[in-house]
Amino acid sequence: MTLAIALAGSRSIWMLTDRRLTFADGSFRDDAIKCVGVDLGSSRALLGYAGLGVTGAGTEFSIWVSNVLRGQRITLDQAMVCLMVTMLRSVHPHLIKERVRSQVLLAPQFENGLPQIDGVDRVESPESHAG
Repeated sequence: MTLAIALAGSRSIWMLTDRRLTFADGSFRDDAIKCVGVDLGSSRALLGYAGLGVTGAGTEFSIWVSNVLRGQRITLDQAMVCLMVTMLRSVHPHLIKERVRSQVLLAPQFENGLPQIDGVDRVESPESHAG
């Protein structure tokens, strides 16, 4: 289970996440990075997640997020859609294998100087993991 708390005030944005990364075999480590800062031109945001912590190739999800968004000049809304679409294309088989039923991205941000909190999630029913 992940703890992720996001706050957006008039002058600052904040995000708190835990650092535990738990594996399917029950082992864990407490040095995961579950929050990453992004600058997308008109938006500055923090992105945090709950769900899958590493890809099938062993890349931490926060590094994967940075790699997907690197060099893009898009809005945060577009970035969130881009991340979810890319995740469904490239990471989805690993999500199914690891029986991850929900992947959530949370983003406190400043968009055009105004604070707000955005989020997007991918949720599946337990039945979709049968078999």
